[in-house]
Amino acid sequence: QGALNAPADELDDPRADIASVLAAEPLVWEAHFGAGIIARRSGDHAAAVDSFRRVLELWPDQPDALHELGLALLLGGHQNDAVRHLEAAAAARPEDAAFVADAGYAQLRSGNLPAARERLVRARELDATDPLTAAYLEELARVEALVTRQGPG
Repeated sequence: QGALNAPADELDDPRADIASVLAAEPLVWEAHFGAGIIARRSGDHAAAVDSFRRVLELWPDQPDALHELGLALLLGGHQNDAVRHLEAAAAARPEDAAFVADAGYAQLRSGNLPAARERLVRARELDATDPLTAAYLEELARVEALVTRQGPG
């Protein structure tokens, strides 16, 4: 919980707690997950990727780990891998607006605008009040308008 809830400038205690758990019990997937969250929140996308990959070694196809790994990959500039993991997470939780929206955003970042629109419209149907989905849809509209103005090329 500290990894998720501590202010960004107060991650040292949760980081130390997780390190002590991993030193005693290296197969606790939740500790690797927490380490990944802290790494992502600290801007260390490579460490986050490593931690979430470790979670998936311990619990293959764990939806939260797939989702977080996809986000870490996306933040690290690895769009194709991000799409694969975020799509798998959204498939595992098709009624979770955040998972579907993040898969849509990954599709947008990878240039697959039709898939992005499909996911983002679905996410909006699932949660019409989500501000992140609204922001993703605004970005999609901006990119689609730019593509339309540029024409076939």
